[in-house]
Amino acid sequence: MRSDSERAIWAHRRYAALQPDNHEAHFLLGVDHQVRGDLKAASDAYRRALDRHPTHFDSLNNLAVVLEKQGDGDGAMTWYRKAITAAPPGRGVRARYNLGDLYLSSGRVDDAIREFQTVLGAQQASKSATGGARIPGVPTKLRAQTHNALGKAYESQSRIADAVGAYTAALALDPKLAQAKNNLVRARARMP
Repeated sequence: MRSDSERAIWAHRRYAALQPDNHEAHFLLGVDHQVRGDLKAASDAYRRALDRHPTHFDSLNNLAVVLEKQGDGDGAMTWYRKAITAAPPGRGVRARYNLGDLYLSSGRVDDAIREFQTVLGAQQASKSATGGARIPGVPTKLRAQTHNALGKAYESQSRIADAVGAYTAALALDPKLAQAKNNLVRARARMP
């Protein structure tokens, strides 16, 4: 008997075979492979989706995630930037956070700070750009994670007071965020 994920892959392969020019079929097949951990097959499926629809945000973003998991940081950065450019209003913040996190782990701290600050300012900027129309905001959990990551970036530059402020903001949004608690204790111990 086939598992649910095997049935999904079979169904999406059939969908792609019946409609080979449909980007969504290839995207869904990529998601199936990604969930199963077959990153090579996921990457191939997302690339096929992008051959058919080069600005499909979810394919761009998911391909970047897969490349990052495969250890291709430069490739992931390229695809995150493409995803951010193609993102509909309110959708690019996760790609920006991921890009900032990748910049931080690559030692590109100023670039990371810029991306994290953009994520934190995205809700207000999007509201202004749409003339005040209601769009989905940045989820609270992502804002908390972004403040925490921003704190780590500040701390790496020895901007300890800024780091403490960022960690405190993270905990105000998510008091259970263990990383922010630990980072705040460490940063306070470094204060003069």
